[in-house]
Amino acid sequence: MALPQTSSFWTRMGCGEDDQARDVCIEAIRRLYGEGYDVKEFTEQGWCSYTLLVSQRPTGTLEPTKRDLEELKESTAIVQIRPQRHSFDLDIAQEARATYGNLAPTFHHLPVSLPSNLAAFAMNVLPGVALSSKIPLNPVDTTPIAKRIKLISSLAITLARAWPPSPSSYSSSSPLPPTQKHHLRADSPLSLSSPSNPSWLTPCHGRVGSQIVPKLLKLATSLPSLALRARATQTLDAFLVVREDYPLVLNHGDLIPTNILVDAETWEVKGLVDWAEAEVLPFGVCAGYGVEWCLGGLVTSTPTSPTSTPPNDTKAWKVFQYSPDADFLREVFWKEMVRERPQIEERLEEVRIMGDVGVLLWHGFAWDEGRIDRVVEYGRDEGDVACLEAFLGV
Repeated sequence: MALPQTSSFWTRMGCGEDDQARDVCIEAIRRLYGEGYDVKEFTEQGWCSYTLLVSQRPTGTLEPTKRDLEELKESTAIVQIRPQRHSFDLDIAQEARATYGNLAPTFHHLPVSLPSNLAAFAMNVLPGVALSSKIPLNPVDTTPIAKRIKLISSLAITLARAWPPSPSSYSSSSPLPPTQKHHLRADSPLSLSSPSNPSWLTPCHGRVGSQIVPKLLKLATSLPSLALRARATQTLDAFLVVREDYPLVLNHGDLIPTNILVDAETWEVKGLVDWAEAEVLPFGVCAGYGVEWCLGGLVTSTPTSPTSTPPNDTKAWKVFQYSPDADFLREVFWKEMVRERPQIEERLEEVRIMGDVGVLLWHGFAWDEGRIDRVVEYGRDEGDVACLEAFLGV
């Protein structure tokens, strides 16, 4: 689900002239916060929002003390301006805070009138820097292994927080006994003629969660290569025999390096941002692609490279290239997750299945300005196809 920045936020959201809409919104936020605050455009901007940094101005002429700087930092806020269709669900934001503690920001809606049905939300500034600013542009350029281990292990610990204290904490209201499985075949009611989610996924009523099985079926029949279609079918078959007491928890909806904050020196995970696409989904759905993005990156290949080419393509294309220690670090991730939540060990195979489900759902459908309903294609969505092939081992 790559997000190509082909136009400005204001144009994409139908807000008219860029400068005019932007200036109106910035001035509204300035008036809301008052004269004692600076309002500046944030360095990194997303596809669905326009982000501002609001900070209190130092008072007095003396050099600020350490305590003064800490108080100023606490009064700093990030303000995101969003259209209604990409608005924050404040209940989800509250759940993120309850599940992940201070690794998730606090959110609140700002009482300000903006044009074009836009809304403003404020959140506290979390410590750390975006992981995307630390990962080498060339994945084969090695970073000290201690930093990579700290990154992967702390990410595993962070995601493990969502595993509930008891198996039925987030599962359906009447889960089957732990030993009972729902064996569903391709010729069952969950067939291509009437695809739907099984009843245990009822709490998953978000945009993705409500359509997990239909989406997997679509991928199994429409992905651009026979190998990918076979892999999607295999994952769907495995998904349909997962025990119905499997935990359903809040998953981050866009777990990529730009949304993972780390300590600039140690690479320990310090926070997760951009919860707008978060949903209640089976535990581990966001882990599958999230950890892979921490192990390498997309590079441009050529027909002379020792890699396979897309069908009938002689031009340069993208491949996902792993760092030399990727296999070792991937094992660190799963071992650390089990160490943090020992209950996961007996369900680890199912957790890995959910990771594959997440890879398919996140990279199997093109973003297309938020529609997320078109299956990716060779020659049009090369980044997503490369991720599918790498993350699923195809």
